[in-house]
Formats: sequence, structure tokens, C-alpha cells
Amino acid sequence: MQRRSYEGRRLQPLYCCLAAVVLITCFPYPATAQRGAGVDVFGGYSYLRTDRTGSATTVGVDAANLQGWEISARAGLAPRLGLWASFSGQYGSPTGNVGRVAGTARGSRWYAFLFGPSYVAKQSDNIEFALHAAGGVVRTTGGTLQLREPIVQPPPLFGPPVPPITSVKLDDDTSPALAVGGSLDVRLTDRLSWRVLHPELVVTFSPTRHFARLSMGLVFHLGRIR
Repeated sequence: MQRRSYEGRRLQPLYCCLAAVVLITCFPYPATAQRGAGVDVFGGYSYLRTDRTGSATTVGVDAANLQGWEISARAGLAPRLGLWASFSGQYGSPTGNVGRVAGTARGSRWYAFLFGPSYVAKQSDNIEFALHAAGGVVRTTGGTLQLREPIVQPPPLFGPPVPPITSVKLDDDTSPALAVGGSLDVRLTDRLSWRVLHPELVVTFSPTRHFARLSMGLVFHLGRIR
């Protein structure tokens, strides 16, 4: 029951975004809106593939598949050029190790805020393909690595015995990041599209890590008619 409640809380931003989109779609927009102007708001599911960190002989965390949400917006400056911003969160329980003892990380989270230019490379009545490059910040919460078997420490020469190690707190990190990616949208109505594909490569620099992200969901067109 607690796990279901936690899952619902962490996906709450996505539910709020989808509810807002449904309300927005019901409002009328002026027929004078120009193609390429206005704002596009995206909300949907997001998958993240992480790389391995640490060492096989000390403390390490394996490459993992995290799942979560992404919310982004694109403000059109010209028919093809715009500004793009994204906020996302992914969650999971990657496996790891302390020396030769394996474990599972609980409470691992990955958040990213990215901002940069966007360019519409292909646009027709039914399909839009856009590219973007962005910079920003990635916040990683390592969580706690719960070991599958305790690590017994050698007894001290003096004093009480040292309890075995059953878990290890993993490091948290905030790092500057760059991202490149694209999106493929298929029109459903004048104000609504389905984002079929939204792949990205995200690189952080402190430390240097590589992440692959894939998102899909709904796009709401505000102030323009596609």
C-alpha cells in the first residue's frame, strides 16, 4: 500500500499536466493565430537509460532503466525557430555492489531542467519534426543501496563489536548538463498532437556521464492553428 501511494505521489506532476491540457483544449482560440507562433506544451511518459558508476571493487551502481515523466514547452519566435524548455523526473531501483556483495538501490531519482533553441526541420499539415539543443542542470539522488547479505567487519582490538554493514548511502550530485534531441509529432486536432517519438542524449560534466532519454505523450498548441 505504501509503495502504491509513493508511485502516485511521484507521478502527480504528470497527472496535473494532463488535466490542465484537457481543460486548455476546451477553450476557443482566435482564428487569426499564425502557424509557428504561440506556445506548444508537452506532457507525457519518459524513459531514461543510465550508465554505470563507481567500481566493481569498491562501491558501484549498474546501468539502469528509470521511468517517469517529462513536461516541456516550446515558444515560437518564427515559423521554424523557437525556445524550448523541459523539466523531467525519472525513478527506479538500480542494482549495485559494495565490493563483491550485490544490492539494490532504493529511492534513486533523476531530475533535469534544460533550456535552449529549437528548430522545426520538417513541417506539414499532419506531421512536425523538430530538433533542439539545450543546457541546464541534472540532479541525481543516489538513494540507499540495500545489500543482499551483510558485510561482517573485523572486530576492534578494544571496545564493543562493530555491527555488520547492511546498507550504504549513495552519493547525491548536481551537475551542469547538455542535451541534444528531436521530436516527431502527429496532428490529432488543430490544438492537439501526439508526440510519437522524442529521443535525447543528455551528458553531465561533474562527473561526466551519459544518459539516453525517450519520451512520448500529448502536445497542446496554445495561440496558434496548425
